[in-house]
Amino acid sequence: MLYKRMIMVTVAQDEDWDIANAAYASKQLSTASQDADISGLFLGDDGTKGYVTGKTNDKVFQYTLSTPWDISTASYASKSLSVSSQDSSPRNLFFKPDGSVMYLSGGSSRKVYQYSLSTPWDVSTASYASKFKDLSTEGGGLLPGIFIKSDGIKMYLVGVLGDAVFQYTLSTPWDVSSASYDSQSFSVISQDTIMEGLFFSPSGAKMFCSGRDSDKVYQYTLETPWDISTASYDSVSVSVLSQDDYSVGLTFRPDGSSFYIVGSQSKKIHQYTT
Repeated sequence: MLYKRMIMVTVAQDEDWDIANAAYASKQLSTASQDADISGLFLGDDGTKGYVTGKTNDKVFQYTLSTPWDISTASYASKSLSVSSQDSSPRNLFFKPDGSVMYLSGGSSRKVYQYSLSTPWDVSTASYASKFKDLSTEGGGLLPGIFIKSDGIKMYLVGVLGDAVFQYTLSTPWDVSSASYDSQSFSVISQDTIMEGLFFSPSGAKMFCSGRDSDKVYQYTLETPWDISTASYDSVSVSVLSQDDYSVGLTFRPDGSSFYIVGSQSKKIHQYTT
């Protein structure tokens, strides 16, 4: 009986991460006052804080959400971090679950950089940790979308030029300088030739990518969780064209009930319900 209950819970969790019936929530956040060319997005600290990368000013900007996970309640926290010393075209970003470490993918340098936050989730206290991973070999070097497994031992990057998701192992958890390519990748070119955003469900059984060319979010299933070589397309996608025709970054609420895309042309973050 216990065995059956465990199986049912696992299935329910997987079913929650399904965007087949997703719809625009008519909620948005304008970031135009901070940067004219935004690319990356991350929501953290239980949905009370948001972070956006700007390619014009080469900074990471921090926002406060008065209602957790409701992007329409976000306001600029007057906190930012310049990353110009590392990269002149910052793309996407990711945080360690406790908010003490931030990772940034660089569009011009073809590297992922690591930063330490002396006060968790406060980007104004971040400093470069002098740790990076060179990505010039995989995917033509340009890999904007980044995601790290919750235990810090697996990293995934989606490549614009390679049209694929690439998998890495971190021999020291959460230390990006210890990352090595697993020689495993999954092509997404049949869905979009310019994938930018990347996100995984907590179980590692579902993967989502946002395509800049088609302006859609795509859903995939991994037969073996966290093993990108076992991924397959679910033939499920959601168009975000009505909100922006140049969608880039992508992130989800931890329970899978909402997702958010970065609209580079509209200079807005748009929220959707699943």
